[in-house]
Amino acid sequence: MRARLAALAFHDRHRHLPLAIRVALLPLLVVTLFAVLFLIGSAALRTQQESMTAVVETDLESSARLADINSRLQSANTDMYRLITRAAAAKQGGDFAPRIVELSARVEAIAADLERYRDGQSAVQRETLDTFIDDLRTYKGAIDWLGSMLDIDFKTAVAFVEPYNRHVDALSRQLSDIIADSTRTAKVRAETASDALRRVAYSYVVAAVTVSILVALFGYASGRRQEVLYKAARQKSEQVNTLLDNSGQGFLSFGADLIVAEGHSRACTEMLGIPPAGRAADALLFSGRDDEAGALMRLVVAKALAEPEPDRQAVLLSLLPAEITLGDKTLAVEYRPLGNGALMLVLTDVTEARSLARQVERERKRLEMIVAAVSDGHDFFGALAELRRFVGEDMAAPQPLATVYRQVHTFKGTFSQFSFQHLPAALHALEHRLQAMSEAPETADAAAIRRALSDADCPGALERDLAAIRDVLGEDFLAGEGTIQLSMAQFKRIEHLAARLAESDPAADGLCEALAALRTVPLKAALADYAPLVGRLAERCDKDIAPLVVEGDEVSVPAETYHPFLRALGHVLRNAVDHGIEAPDVRLDLGKDPTGRIVCSVHNSADAVRIDIADDGAGLDLAALRRAAAARLGDAAAGLSDERIADVVFADGLSTAAAISDLSGRGVGLAAVRSAAEALGGTASVVSRRHQGTRFIFNLPHRQRRPAEAA
Repeated sequence: MRARLAALAFHDRHRHLPLAIRVALLPLLVVTLFAVLFLIGSAALRTQQESMTAVVETDLESSARLADINSRLQSANTDMYRLITRAAAAKQGGDFAPRIVELSARVEAIAADLERYRDGQSAVQRETLDTFIDDLRTYKGAIDWLGSMLDIDFKTAVAFVEPYNRHVDALSRQLSDIIADSTRTAKVRAETASDALRRVAYSYVVAAVTVSILVALFGYASGRRQEVLYKAARQKSEQVNTLLDNSGQGFLSFGADLIVAEGHSRACTEMLGIPPAGRAADALLFSGRDDEAGALMRLVVAKALAEPEPDRQAVLLSLLPAEITLGDKTLAVEYRPLGNGALMLVLTDVTEARSLARQVERERKRLEMIVAAVSDGHDFFGALAELRRFVGEDMAAPQPLATVYRQVHTFKGTFSQFSFQHLPAALHALEHRLQAMSEAPETADAAAIRRALSDADCPGALERDLAAIRDVLGEDFLAGEGTIQLSMAQFKRIEHLAARLAESDPAADGLCEALAALRTVPLKAALADYAPLVGRLAERCDKDIAPLVVEGDEVSVPAETYHPFLRALGHVLRNAVDHGIEAPDVRLDLGKDPTGRIVCSVHNSADAVRIDIADDGAGLDLAALRRAAAARLGDAAAGLSDERIADVVFADGLSTAAAISDLSGRGVGLAAVRSAAEALGGTASVVSRRHQGTRFIFNLPHRQRRPAEAA
């Protein structure tokens, strides 16, 4: 019995052994379970880290490669433009050929690098890069062509290379877009990796707190690992920022409130003069300089960011200025919607490029002026003499304001024809002052007119223009070395002596005829002298116009008598180019030849000579002329026929131009032409058909009025 009780006691003591074992093993199982989870989680985190790091590093490497290619492309493009423009200014550089070969090799290397870069890109990017590569090869071909044409006119070379230069600039901006997209993608991926790792770490921390201290320790370890990963991602992000800071462009972003966010590139501070973060974009770009532009920016940005349609958004953003001036800097501005209610601005410093363009333009005008002075020497020196007489002798005697106004307008057109730079600007300012005086006739006395002319300093402006001619052609050219100059009074005395000699010696008749011929000018030759003017104006107005045609009878007229009229005809030709001939695309839409024509015809008869100047352009806008006539004549204009309305173009001070320019718009030129024709005892008329052209007709009698009759 005792033995049985002892056995039962032993059993009771040891039946809890399995439970004790289970209690002892449970923590071990928990530790083991979380150890396994820790290992699995660590491996997953490590894999995700390596994957994300590889993606970000790939994106950064790709952006860096593309940024390097873009920088080399910009450098090659700038070097090309500088080389050509400097060669153009100096006629030709000694090292031009080897520099061209070196530039061609650089462009080929860039194209080859782009080919290698495209192999690892998406199909869409490959297609875009293929287009870039083709354009670069075309650009290289243009450079090779220039290199093979060492005797090329460098003015032509500049005109030839400028379109390629602008196109490569556009390619560079597109590459900048790709770089910006790539860096944004790298940032987004880095942020995505950071967010994902943060969520995983937080899940382990929550599990550790919920289950046990062991899990908390595991979470702590995961948090530490996440911190390491975050630092790695931050380091990669800083590398992206470094890339942007060294791209040479300014990148900043803002929302509808226009407050610039953190994270702008370093170039923004250099371009804007202050760190832009936390400041209003409109104040940075326009404050104190253009309040209207700032107000427009605030309105457009608000509407653009609220607009869901990309096309309409692009139209709105196109209203913002593409170029601004800050102090001595000129900045090109691009506006890029980011798709998250924000707008990115890309700033590019184009100060040097614009300065070079202005320098090339000044050099082009200077060369045109010198060529015009040499090729049209007779008219050139005649115009100089007339201007000097006008500001000297003519202004010493009182003249009506309307007469002075027309003369100033004619002189402005004449010297613009010779590509003068300072004198037309001075005459243009003088026109403004004379026009203001005409609106207050009580102030327009002779003293006020002379004072306005003196204040305009036309002689000073003239001397600044002549200095450029003097530097190239020398003082002897302007002094007329190698020629004998006679005043008109001296010439008339010689004619008188020859006539007296002919009375006693018939052989002197030939001398009289030769002297008489010196006082005449062939009409067709005088009209043909305007051909260079037509060509220059067509280029300036971006119009395609065939060379000026002069046809008809051979007629010579007295040069002294006809010179004011022939000089005034320049107004007719300027109007034909500026207002008559349409732009090529407009002519194509109307079913016309894109190239316009201007024809001058001379018809001689027994009593008179007729000069026709016709163009095949838009014709007179009779409706606009009728409105202008109504403003001048009131109700009387309503009853005028179309022929009488067309004749209104000769009215003094009447113009249908929307704005005044240095070419036309004041309503003075055609009035001056009619006045000059009537001074010869002739008439001026016009015939026009809408979209078919305009013909100005001048009938001039062979017997000219004497000055008293003309008065």
